Amino acid sequence: MIEIYFGLFLISSLILAYKCYQDGVKKGAENALIILHRKKIICYDNEGNIKPNPFFEHDPWVNVEEEL
Repeated sequence: MIEIYFGLFLISSLILAYKCYQDGVKKGAENALIILHRKKIICYDNEGNIKPNPFFEHDPWVNVEEEL
């Protein structure tokens, strides 16, 4: 009987850990988008799609044509 309780506890703990991991990844991605938008590296179109900001000034040492 104790084995069943231990098994259920283990399975529920694994499910909870996986769900917390998924939520953390989602929150991290949301925060990254917020930071990139505040620094004006990305912008949104009328439909909410993400695209690079055409007016973003790159550092002079970055060769944008070579990177693409």
